[in-house]
Amino acid sequence: MDLVILGLNHKTVPVAIRERFTMTPDAIHDALQHLDDYGGLREAVILSTCNRAEVYAVVDDVRDNEQALRDFFLDAAGRPAYEPSYFYSYRGKACIHHLFNVAASLDSLVLGEGQILSQVKQAYVMAHENGATSAILNMLFQQAIATGKRVRTETHIAYNAVSVSYTAVQMAEKQLGSLAGRNLLLYGAGQMARLTA
Repeated sequence: MDLVILGLNHKTVPVAIRERFTMTPDAIHDALQHLDDYGGLREAVILSTCNRAEVYAVVDDVRDNEQALRDFFLDAAGRPAYEPSYFYSYRGKACIHHLFNVAASLDSLVLGEGQILSQVKQAYVMAHENGATSAILNMLFQQAIATGKRVRTETHIAYNAVSVSYTAVQMAEKQLGSLAGRNLLLYGAGQMARLTA
């Protein structure tokens, strides 16, 4: 059996492409429910955030099951148009290293941002509740979550601006001075716009 990740993120593709691969909780739930339909996939966790879409999986053989993993990913995302160059793939120790960096927010758009650890936990819980995890991913995700918590409590990683929204406000203040009494136009109605407001 092989441990593998297939994904894309803010380092590999622009936001317009990442948006095509955003997966709703219902789509993730449905994909996890049909994991057995993809030959060779034994376990899977889907992590979908505004800055990344990733599938962590245990497969019988990474070479033999590469297409099944890609089909699983694309089906969960609603089959958007894509180029193979959008994706990165890691296996074995590199996969473990990547997940620990993600959980510790070392692979985030803003180093130390606090939302990713919660998102990793939610992704794992959803997969576990849907019967899509077993010994390997259970152990891996539990350790990654514990490590992410430890990094946040034992380091100063979260002492600076820890979200894209907060960073944007800090940059505006740096350029304009105090924002008190100023008018601003905030374009957007999603989570990031709410956090910025």
